[in-house]
Parts: sequence; structure tokens; C-alpha cells
Amino acid sequence: MAVLTLFVRGSAANAEAALSVTLEDATVASGTVECTVDVTDEDPWQAVNINVAEFGVDLANVKKLTVTVTSEGAGTLFVDDVRLYAPVDETRLLGFIARYPFDVDGRDAGPGNLDLTLHAKGTGSYEIDADTAVGAGSFRIHGSGIDFQNGAYARRPGDDNLEIETAITVSLWMKEDGTQADNPWAGLFGEGLDNPSYMRKQSFQVLRAGNSRLRWKCNRLFDPNATGEDKLWYYNGQDGPDTRDGKWHHIVATYDSNVGHTIYVDGLERAFAPGTGFIDDPADGVGIIVGAKDWEEIDGSLTGDPKHFFFGWIDEIVVYDKALSAAEIDLIFRQGVVLAGDLNGNGVIDPTE
Repeated sequence: MAVLTLFVRGSAANAEAALSVTLEDATVASGTVECTVDVTDEDPWQAVNINVAEFGVDLANVKKLTVTVTSEGAGTLFVDDVRLYAPVDETRLLGFIARYPFDVDGRDAGPGNLDLTLHAKGTGSYEIDADTAVGAGSFRIHGSGIDFQNGAYARRPGDDNLEIETAITVSLWMKEDGTQADNPWAGLFGEGLDNPSYMRKQSFQVLRAGNSRLRWKCNRLFDPNATGEDKLWYYNGQDGPDTRDGKWHHIVATYDSNVGHTIYVDGLERAFAPGTGFIDDPADGVGIIVGAKDWEEIDGSLTGDPKHFFFGWIDEIVVYDKALSAAEIDLIFRQGVVLAGDLNGNGVIDPTE
């Protein structure tokens, strides 16, 4: 996902205003994206992340970028550090075990070929390159990830799993659509279930936990030597950015069996909980799920539909079999790319590689 980022800062004396960004290509075709920004906030600088696919112009021949402020009053707005991060070069990907770009379907671009099946629920629809919103139980793919609505999800059932034991990193981009408050517990990405009746069926899970938090959990229930917390909370707007604000956010969750859980939001570490122990494999038949939290239990078996659905966009899910460092995660966020490996063999991963 190629990302256009600009940093803005307003003033407490400003009138309310709307901010938009327009790209114009060589054919004079233009596309405009409305941005969510508080123009009355003086500090800190606010990062505006825009998936460039949303502009709908020829990105190879962009000639003009315009930032527009619309207001009935007066004020001052500072704009700085406009950046364009390159899209992923799949030919350079090393050291990862799964990647879901969600360009046209749920294919896995990683070495394990753990493809996902996209599911609409009930009368919901599945649309590719849809320009308009879709209804309940539906999803659309529009070059910028998957737009999930209530009841839609992606899943890989069966016994195939990521076989994580000692360490993991989950990296993804997300953008809520503003309607999640009606269904506050929602799964983003996980393997297995968060269900007390099936304790061993969960391996790991990133989810929206209520109206104020994100949660990262790795199940270590059956490791007798496990210590510390098995989950970690990130409080929106308190520990860092508010991921409910309708903007794209980069979420990274890591676990190291000798260290513990860490959550990063938009390139920075936001929460940490110490803990040790191996990550349990999910039970047979559970698999990977995106956009929902777990399965309904009917008559003691997992024969129902998923539940706890996510409302909004999810894109570029990448899974590593190690806990990435803070520097590596910052690199992913700032370059907007999946981390390349140590291509020159010097033991260091840096932007030149």
C-alpha cells in the first residue's frame, strides 16, 4: 500500500474547518480525499495517512498536490513534512511467513500459501473495485484493502496454521468507519478462538476490545513454565493515537517468549507487558480469521457463524516468526513497505537494503 503522509498543526484560535488533499495527474484528472483533522489542536503535530489508491488518478504521472482548507472563519494551519511511501516490492520480501495484501482476494503472498476465503454473510455481497459503500454482511476490495461490514470476514479453516511457538510479529493497517461503537468487541486478525470453552483453540489474536482499547494476546495456557501476562492492552487516545478516528493507522503486535508482549501504533511503542512461555497451537480445524473474533458454539460444537465483526478497512497483514525490533517497525511504518531481509549478510537491516 503506497501511503501519502503529511503532518498538520492548527491553533486554538482557529474556526472549525475541513481539510482535503487533491492529486492531479498529467491528463488533468484529479482526485480528492477528505481528511479528519482537528484544526484547533496546537500540539502535537497530527499525522494524516492517505492510501494513494483512494485518489483514483494516474499515480505514475502526478503533476500537482493541493491541500485545501474550507472554513467560514479565519485561522492558521501549519503543514509540514509531506511524504510519499513506496508500495511493497514483493520480490524483496524475506524473513516473513505470511502476507495478505488484499488486492483482489484473500491470497497469501508468503511462502506458506495460506490463502484466505472471503465470506459475505446472509444477503451480503462481495465486490471488487466498488466505489460505493456496501451493506451489512458485505465487503469490498478497492485497491486499498478490504472494507468489512457487519457480518463479513475472511478465514482459512482446517488444520493449516502458522506454527508459531517462540516469537511472532503481526503488522497490519486498519481504518474504522465510525460505526464500530454498536459492536465494540471486534477481531482484526488471529489464529484460533477466544472462547473459554475451547481454551487451547487460540494461538494469538489482535482485536478491538470494547470502545476504548486494542488487545494483543498470545495463549500460553499449556506451558507450565509460563510467567507474567498473556495479554496486553492499548488505550486509545491515552497511550497514543486514537485508532477510532477514521484515519489509517499502522498496528504492530509482537511477542517474544523470553521477553513479553508489545504493541506499536503508527511506528512507536505504546504498551508493553512482560511475560515468558511458548505460544500454544490452536486445535485442529480452527484456522486463521480476519475481521471477526471467534465462532458461535452450537450444541457444544463450533458449527455456528463467526461473531464480533469489525467495521472498516484492513490492509497489508504481514506475519513474521520473530519479534521485530523497534527500529525495524519504525522502518516499516515510515517507508510503508514490508520489511526486507538482511540482503547483504552484514547482520543489519537498514533502509538501504
